[in-house]
Amino acid sequence: MIPVRYLRVLVIAVHVILLSIGPLFVTFGARHEPPQGAGTGLLFGAAILALQLRHSLAVMRGETPKHGKWTFALLVALVAVPQLWFTWTWGLNVNQAVAASALMVLRRRAALAWFALVVLGGLGWWVYYALSAGKPLALFQSVQGVATAVGFSLTLYGGARVVRIMDELAANRRELAELAVNRERLRISRDLHDLLGQSLSAFSLKGDLALRLLTTDPPAARAEVAGMAEVAGSALRSLREISRGEHTPSFAGELAAAESLLRAADIRPRIDVLAPAAHEEVLAWTLREAVTNLVRHSHASTATITVRPGRLEVVNDGADSPGPDGNGLTGLRQRARAHGGRLRTECRDGEYRLVLELPVEAP
Repeated sequence: MIPVRYLRVLVIAVHVILLSIGPLFVTFGARHEPPQGAGTGLLFGAAILALQLRHSLAVMRGETPKHGKWTFALLVALVAVPQLWFTWTWGLNVNQAVAASALMVLRRRAALAWFALVVLGGLGWWVYYALSAGKPLALFQSVQGVATAVGFSLTLYGGARVVRIMDELAANRRELAELAVNRERLRISRDLHDLLGQSLSAFSLKGDLALRLLTTDPPAARAEVAGMAEVAGSALRSLREISRGEHTPSFAGELAAAESLLRAADIRPRIDVLAPAAHEEVLAWTLREAVTNLVRHSHASTATITVRPGRLEVVNDGADSPGPDGNGLTGLRQRARAHGGRLRTECRDGEYRLVLELPVEAP
């Protein structure tokens, strides 16, 4: 794809070429016509080109030309007045500037009216020429000449619009790239929060337990230290997978880790699970975060984990007064919405309840 800056230069070059034809013809002669104007055609042509480029550059920037009606009126005058002494070659080759600028500057109806006026004016001149010359084939030349004028006008207008569209497309592509980067950052941040929260909680609990058992039950303390190493190694592997976008937790693995973490925290788990057939990833992340928050922020003695098709419920009996959602719950709500579900929490009668509801897929 051509870069926008090169396309802009190309469109400007097309403007220069198309709008130079008439002034060059009347200055140096064309079709057996002698030169006219002694260079004034070039001066008028330069003014017409400058006004047309002013309109076109504004369209390329996505703006309405400033004082556009006045500059359009001046353009019409610069095109029309020289036709009093220049021949038909002038008008037929610079009128496309009026048609193109009308589409750029005026409102729709006025623009179409001016465009039609230019086209019909050119067609009328060609028909008059054909009839006065008594050449039937000149009627075909009339059609060709009008089609050429229309094509030149639309080329000027369309070139400016294409530059603007390409500029917007490039901006949209940059924005989409930034959104993709931000989504990836959000994913990594959310996954890291959910992963490290439970891993560090388990590591801390096993460390505390190992310290308590060190003097009374050294073998059990060594087992807890070995468990700490296992938790650290698992977290390190998961970190590597997250950085590569390959980490997908399994619900069965998270359920086993949740039960182990609850027991390490002296919280009696009650598990009632009907194996989930769908949405396993969001269920696994939700269970991980719910159990991590339960261990870190509650004084529960029991926790109940219930899973049914399209529903996960985690309840504990150690609820304090509920506070605002942290990053973990905010991330879980985003995950739930991404899967067409919703996450709700409530604190009532000393119980804290987290419920994830997801659409149930048809069997």
